[in-house]
Amino acid sequence: MPRLVCTILWVSLFIVRIASLYAEEPQIDQDEHVDAKEEQLEADLPDVIRAKIIDKTRIVLEPRRRFSDPSKPKLISAKGIYAKERLWNLSPASIPQKAVAPQVAHSKTHVVNFTAYPSFPDSLYYRALFGVHANRSRGFLYLDGKQLGDKRTRQLGDYNYNSVRGELSYQHLNKSEISLDVGLDLKSLNWRSAPNNQEREKLPKDFTFLSSAISWKQQIGESAWTRLNLDAESMRLTHDAPDQQNDGTDLRFNCDAMIPLPFQNPFQAGDTVDVNPIHIGSAIEYYAINTRGEHENWSPIIRLYVRDEFTLFGPFALSMRAEGVNFSDRTDSGEDLTRLRFDPSLAVTTNLGRRWIFRIHGMRTTHQPKLSSLYFETDYISFNPSLRPEKTWDGRVKLKYHQGRKLVIGLSGFARQIDDLVVLERVTDKQSPLAWVPANIEAQIYGGKLDFSAQATNRLEFRLQYIHEFHRPKQVENINYRPEDLVNLRVEYYISGDFRFELDGEFSGARYAEKDETLDHYFLFKPRLSKTVGTYIDTFIGCTFAIGEYAVLHKDLTFSQNTVDFGVELRF
Repeated sequence: MPRLVCTILWVSLFIVRIASLYAEEPQIDQDEHVDAKEEQLEADLPDVIRAKIIDKTRIVLEPRRRFSDPSKPKLISAKGIYAKERLWNLSPASIPQKAVAPQVAHSKTHVVNFTAYPSFPDSLYYRALFGVHANRSRGFLYLDGKQLGDKRTRQLGDYNYNSVRGELSYQHLNKSEISLDVGLDLKSLNWRSAPNNQEREKLPKDFTFLSSAISWKQQIGESAWTRLNLDAESMRLTHDAPDQQNDGTDLRFNCDAMIPLPFQNPFQAGDTVDVNPIHIGSAIEYYAINTRGEHENWSPIIRLYVRDEFTLFGPFALSMRAEGVNFSDRTDSGEDLTRLRFDPSLAVTTNLGRRWIFRIHGMRTTHQPKLSSLYFETDYISFNPSLRPEKTWDGRVKLKYHQGRKLVIGLSGFARQIDDLVVLERVTDKQSPLAWVPANIEAQIYGGKLDFSAQATNRLEFRLQYIHEFHRPKQVENINYRPEDLVNLRVEYYISGDFRFELDGEFSGARYAEKDETLDHYFLFKPRLSKTVGTYIDTFIGCTFAIGEYAVLHKDLTFSQNTVDFGVELRF
């Protein structure tokens, strides 16, 4: 008991002493108080501090892909630039970035955009876009069309084009996504024969083009993905007479797997593990043409490939590909020869100082142009069932100087050896005076390209591209309808008061059309001035004027050289 009583007394005295210290406000100088705290901290710290930060971040680096389809609304924002991806200080165009599942970044659940405007002389244009997203689903519907009359086509006849396209996609738990894209394009050309013909008979052509695409992406591991794509195109061309009907089918299936290969990143300390995806996949391309009742099958192109988008090797970033291609070449006598090619590719990118980038790229490719680019995007074309795929050796060298978005200058040179280059040839049949057909030739093409872009101020942006080529075709004297000089210009200036000025320009050098005919060079300018009215409306006025003879394929196939556009654009 005495010990217990003594213990209780000592504890009571200690508590009273602590309470008295907190109750009092001692007058201590502030500097002395700080110094005392620092001395106490130094006394509590050990002589040697060992700290280790463990970073378990796993990053999947994928090459950047530009989004170039103007018909799709920007409803998805899935890409970003992170500090770990700037390890070797390359420009934004050369920096790979995360392959993450798409995430909707807009608070709005819908996008509505409608534009309509007349264009003089004698034409009408319209565009409409409706986009929605809800939970994990999103989709859009896009309408586009134009109508050109006799005055616009220089008395050659009417030209009507209408297109509808839609897409629907669904995402499940950020690990699976499936999308369906369907489009229908209709084109009607009620052409008359060239003006220098006396009879001026009608040469109607009707195009029906149906396209669809199915894509399925599935995550199969922490950093591994598979992607399946099926692109299908079907086209029907009716011209001159009801019995002259051509049909074409283009099917392309691709299966791609991104398999991570982890490696220790030499630029990171600790236990950081980055993932470099190696792509392994296969593709099948089937191409068939039915011309005037005669069915022509084309054996499929089969591809097997392994692709590494980038690998660090000292100061260099490497991109490599190995592809085996099996396909058939059709001889002039109609015999099919099966061939097997090995198509390698190697690109090396490195820094030459803080703002300079050097890139060298060599590759071999086997390419069959798609049905849409061959026949639908260019008018006056007839089908060729014996068209062979292009086989190319391609070498490129590029030097780039950049200051962010303020200034980018790129100089590049290229050399191509192309077997079976696809070109256009005039049909000499008197019954079809306005018809061309794609054909194959052998050619060597050398040249250079200048890319220049500058953002002088927050209001002014300027972009310029100039390409010059040297053509060395075999079997023929010139490459038809391919200019040796081509310039593209784009200027955007944001004026105060919600005004915006845009200028698109194009210069094309002389083009060889036939043995005794050359299409002259031309300058084409498209200025446009727009004004924002309120929150949802833009009004605009623009024009198109050409300097020189702006002709298409033939001197008699010319549209109006000067036009005036004005209209309204609604956004919700």
